[in-house]
Amino acid sequence: MKKLTDEQIADIQDAEAAGLLNGLPAFVAEKDVHVTDALRVLANLNVVHEAQLKGFDPRSKKLPVEPVNIELPVRLVFAGGTCLSKAYNLISRMSEDIDIKVILPEVPNNYKLKNECSSDKARLKDIHKKLTTKLEELGFYLTDKEGENPEINDRHRHYNVDLSYQGNFSSGVSNPLRSCIKVELINRPINLSTEKLKINYLYQQLVNGKNYPDFDIECINISETLAEKVLSLLRRFAMYCAGVKQAEFDEALVRHIYDVWRIYTIKPKAINAAASMFGHSVKTDMEEYSLQFQAFVDDPYSVLSKSLDVIKNTKDGQGKWLNHLYITRLSPLVYSQEPHSYEEALASFVEVANHLLRALAEK
Repeated sequence: MKKLTDEQIADIQDAEAAGLLNGLPAFVAEKDVHVTDALRVLANLNVVHEAQLKGFDPRSKKLPVEPVNIELPVRLVFAGGTCLSKAYNLISRMSEDIDIKVILPEVPNNYKLKNECSSDKARLKDIHKKLTTKLEELGFYLTDKEGENPEINDRHRHYNVDLSYQGNFSSGVSNPLRSCIKVELINRPINLSTEKLKINYLYQQLVNGKNYPDFDIECINISETLAEKVLSLLRRFAMYCAGVKQAEFDEALVRHIYDVWRIYTIKPKAINAAASMFGHSVKTDMEEYSLQFQAFVDDPYSVLSKSLDVIKNTKDGQGKWLNHLYITRLSPLVYSQEPHSYEEALASFVEVANHLLRALAEK
């Protein structure tokens, strides 16, 4: 079973005792170690599929001009709040979910995928199988939960797996973290250029430790994350408010408000590229949720705008509830000493959301 080494346990205990974790409990630093180890597996996962030239006859003595076989390396791009925290160092909060974009290279028209992975679905299944095997070899085990684990949807384009590990530090009665690590792989196009960045354990970063080497991982563009976080909160909150079936609201999504505020505060120009691609993200969501949320498909601008209006109203209803979630679910995970009030974070989120919605309306 996956667990910390004795050295890591001692390091975290010493850092907590010395006040070097900036108020973060030891169990939070512990979970980050396991999140980072899972990311290392993803960063080192090398999946390459092959395609063969169409019409090639291996019995022919005449070799074609083009290569008979070509390699199609898969790209796994780190995304989401954990990427902002661990790779870009833009947000000062513990982020526990691993979001990965799976980019399948296109097969040239004059080539075809080989039989063992002869379709995109087969390629994705191969990626998921290899990843799960590597994670289990590291000691993670699949969380025993209600429903399927892994959860697979949309012909393997969406793959979600919950991973468990052995905890060494008590989380007490109030625990803002999930009891497992959620890894989500989505086969979805990206719109902006990526960047290779280095990451390491959070507690190593806070104590300026050198015991464990950094490793590189391909990361999604900050502007793309900004657009996706605004869209994700607005759409999913709209689905929840509309009572759409299977639209249980994930309380952790309130973190998007904090993340958008941090991005916009530190990298204000990121909003420009985010606005330029927001329409593409909305279109992709419309295709994905066409069978679940017809109102969004019919008029995305109206649905998202109404969702923002509800979020802005912090005096009662769902808007007040989000304020409460921010205090109870987000604030305990922040390890910065800087103020991070809901009012300030919400004001930035609303400003960014309005800017992106205006760009959508102009399309």
